[in-house]
Amino acid sequence: MSTFETPVRPDVQVPRGDILAALRAPPPSAVRAATPPHRPTKAQELEIEQERQAQALRELDALRLVFRGAHHRRGAFDEEEAQPEEEAGWADLSVEPTWRLRERMKTVSVALVLCLNIGTDPPDAVAASPRARRECWLEPFAGPSRQKALETIGAALQAQYERWQSRARYRQLLDPTADELRRLCAALRRSARSDRVLVHLNGHGVPRPTANGEVWVFNKNYTQYIPLSVYELRAVVQAPAVFVLDCSGAGILLPHFRAAMPRPNDDDEKPQTPLKDDCIVLAPCAADETLPSDPRLPADLFTACLTTPISVALRDFVRRHPDSARGRLDEETVEAGVPGRLGDRKTPLGELNWIFTAVTDTIAWNVLPARLFQRLFREDLLLASLFRNFLLAERVFRRHGRTPATIPALPPTADHPLWAAWDLAAEGCLARLASAQNASPVKQPSETPEKAPEPSPKETEDQPRVHHRSLRVLARVPPAPPEPTEPSPFFEEQLTAFEVWLRFGAGAVAKPEQLPVVLQVLLSQAHRVRALVLLRRFLELGPRAVDVALCVGIFPYVLKLLQSPAPELRRPLVAIWAAILAFDGSCRSDLARDGAREAFVAHLTYLSREDDSGENTEQKRLACFILATVCRGEPSARDACLTKRLDAVLLDLLRNDEGTLTTSHLRRWLLLCSGALVDGAAPEATQDARGPLKEEVIRLALADADPCCRACALDTVGSMLCVDEDVTECASILKTACRDGSAFVRREAALLIHALSKKGHQTALKALTEEGQGESKGDDCYESIFRILQLLCKDPFAPTAETARSVLDAITQDTPMTREGARQWASKRFGLSLRSTSVAAAFSQSSTSLEELLEMDPLSSDGEMRLYRR
Repeated sequence: MSTFETPVRPDVQVPRGDILAALRAPPPSAVRAATPPHRPTKAQELEIEQERQAQALRELDALRLVFRGAHHRRGAFDEEEAQPEEEAGWADLSVEPTWRLRERMKTVSVALVLCLNIGTDPPDAVAASPRARRECWLEPFAGPSRQKALETIGAALQAQYERWQSRARYRQLLDPTADELRRLCAALRRSARSDRVLVHLNGHGVPRPTANGEVWVFNKNYTQYIPLSVYELRAVVQAPAVFVLDCSGAGILLPHFRAAMPRPNDDDEKPQTPLKDDCIVLAPCAADETLPSDPRLPADLFTACLTTPISVALRDFVRRHPDSARGRLDEETVEAGVPGRLGDRKTPLGELNWIFTAVTDTIAWNVLPARLFQRLFREDLLLASLFRNFLLAERVFRRHGRTPATIPALPPTADHPLWAAWDLAAEGCLARLASAQNASPVKQPSETPEKAPEPSPKETEDQPRVHHRSLRVLARVPPAPPEPTEPSPFFEEQLTAFEVWLRFGAGAVAKPEQLPVVLQVLLSQAHRVRALVLLRRFLELGPRAVDVALCVGIFPYVLKLLQSPAPELRRPLVAIWAAILAFDGSCRSDLARDGAREAFVAHLTYLSREDDSGENTEQKRLACFILATVCRGEPSARDACLTKRLDAVLLDLLRNDEGTLTTSHLRRWLLLCSGALVDGAAPEATQDARGPLKEEVIRLALADADPCCRACALDTVGSMLCVDEDVTECASILKTACRDGSAFVRREAALLIHALSKKGHQTALKALTEEGQGESKGDDCYESIFRILQLLCKDPFAPTAETARSVLDAITQDTPMTREGARQWASKRFGLSLRSTSVAAAFSQSSTSLEELLEMDPLSSDGEMRLYRR
């Protein structure tokens, strides 16, 4: 069967991209009825199949363009870090978790260095009039004095940075000397310790950097420009550090930032070792370029792009598309005309900022290697904001003929197709705003309304204040336009594009382009359920899909959503967490926070009261797998689940189960979850769980219709054993299990004897191997167990006999033994059972099937597959 199939029929001629026409076309049988029968040769069949796949890829490209998610071809930039596992498909079982960051880092100290020297141009400045003069959107000559203007600009720059990281320690340095800059950087490094330090350098009032790697500052009397070496600055700041260079010719400094820094050594005879270098640099232009001097732009356009991206993006859009605002808004009033706040996603301005974040994140995800994306966009909040905004800076500066650059280098993104989606969202917002203004004209922004008097306490309690204005002012000033309530269709369209990819493009090796958008949609209540369902379908493609989703950053979102009381989120969240834990079991430690584990117990308790429909049965199985993974070997998780009476819920589900082969997959995990709940716990702490629940487990170990369930029940019996417990009941179970027709169950019986030896019975069993020690405790049960073990050593099924001999050696010679029984087999099979039965899973290129996985298990050799799949 082909690894990529499509509903587009090769025998029906349809225009490129017209998928709906292809779906409405008559079936192939109706078309072939009018033609004489013809049987193609094998070569012709192969050629037809190749053409069919090529046509499917062409149609998929057309769909990407329709939904504004066009594929951006990755260049040679990321070939050096190409993922070799991509060749194996989404269900490649050899994928290892790579999503966790080795170390979290944050920017805690920021130095804002402004070398403006207002009123005095540097000697190499181009004397043009008019030219760009505004700094931080402020006119430097509008204040009462130059020093006051400099302080105001410094405060404005700090406020712009605080939008992205309010908890950082900010220090302003206005027109500094070299010694002041050194002292400030040294103080920030001492306070930051091993965290990141950011140095923002505005050099609009000093000469351009030199080819020797020097920037310019002032002397004490501001009569001379003093050079300061970049190497000296790096030695003081140390690593990790970020440098933002807002000056002309900043690209000339990049080679000096890339050079390795020697580590200072007290002993000159010893060779110097290079410092651990983590230096990140953002520069607005190349070595031979100057900053844009258009008077309609701010002088610090690069800083504006990095710290106020929405203001720059809206002005840039209105400038390029003046008709989009319908003549009611210009570059200067467009941002003031968009109502709302940047931090409120329910307002138009906040929604634009949300869309901008999703677009820039998605562009970076599609063009950067995974490791670099995680380092720049997921490791540090402030660093991620700067690099998202740098993508806008590159787009704006390239239109002005400049070439922004960074360390590490980024591929060009100015022409990425997703920028069209941002332009469409901005145009839609401005169009709705213009329509609202036409319906209700507003005053010009330059007008200042009369200040309203403060209302009295009685008025405040009895009547609401409207815009804090008096009735007299409201009668004279036209009312403000109503805020547009219609949300942007951006996220809904991107979800549709992702759904189309799941239906038609999941067979391709390339990762889905809309995945970061799905991550952002999780923040929206309106589309959250749909986004979770689509994310669940994506994770069902296989382990590599789970790793890709974790790398893009879904983990903190799905962890936080476990606290949501919304019942409609529970089912997709349980499926998502089952896929995550099946791929990376280390995530169970993260569930210890904020009562996340109790959410799965509550969900299973709720399902125990529901009917046994197919969906509910699957949800119970997923919840049992999660709880079994979380509780195994974790005393705190076990105690928390026992407090919520998980043992009573499991007992109720086992008793109410039909006991048929159809529900055997649920009983396996009910049994394994019961074992994980009491494994390693003190008997007095689990007395209630070891009573009726243990009786039900023993009943299933002896009489269940499914051999896999009987094996899992034996594993659970071994987990429920207590130290120095009476072995009479266990010997009775072993007598039945050793005669079981399934080699799988007989092998688990040998492992149960090994569990007995670990619970304080090894001495008694070991004594039976020595002559004359047959009655070590005066009980024939040990002799029965020992004879059963000897019988299993001669089992006709080789893996069972080998396991029994390993158990015997472990008892008599204290040799270590690796347990590989029903628990491990069930975990492997569970991972494969998460694979979706949808069209997307059928497209997967993995060649590993369930049968091949079982054949890799030593139990499945020599034609014993039927013992697993009864």
